[in-house]
Amino acid sequence: MRARVIASDVELSRLVEATREEFVFGRGLSVAQVAEIAAMRARMEHEIGAEDKTRLNIKQGHGGLVDVEFLAQMMALRYGHRHRELRVRDTIGLLGALDKLGLLVHADAATLQDDYLFLSRLENRLRIESDQPAWALPTSPVALRPLARRMGFEGADGAARLLRELAERRDRIRTIFERHFATEQTRAE
Repeated sequence: MRARVIASDVELSRLVEATREEFVFGRGLSVAQVAEIAAMRARMEHEIGAEDKTRLNIKQGHGGLVDVEFLAQMMALRYGHRHRELRVRDTIGLLGALDKLGLLVHADAATLQDDYLFLSRLENRLRIESDQPAWALPTSPVALRPLARRMGFEGADGAARLLRELAERRDRIRTIFERHFATEQTRAE
């Protein structure tokens, strides 16, 4: 979905882009293919979404960045053959297009955009400030306090407030993800 030509002559670039669009968006997804994507996401969370008492996975874990990306891309693959507006590469733009077309209710699209941006900011702060993988958020208040402060969660309870907000956002993302995947697995095309 996100492939793009980086360097080429103009005619070859147009040909590659037209071929990509036809391949990716040419026919839509079947209900079985939507179910396959949901199963792939579940496997991904189980196999590489490693979380334990000492760290959370804000990328591949429950309600992470990948939930938003999988949902937005599934919807684009499902309906992109009918709606050219869904043929965008960035997740935020795709959520906006899904909202505008009414394929996501406005409240869900706005929540996903806001929570995705929050998780993205958090991931970027992790990259800048730690020698840990960018998805690994420590749960220890002592280890989390500097990051919490930089994310705007000041005070002695900043780490705890960050973890609470993160849990709420991840739960919202997962609820929307599950609802839309369930709907798309029963909706005839």
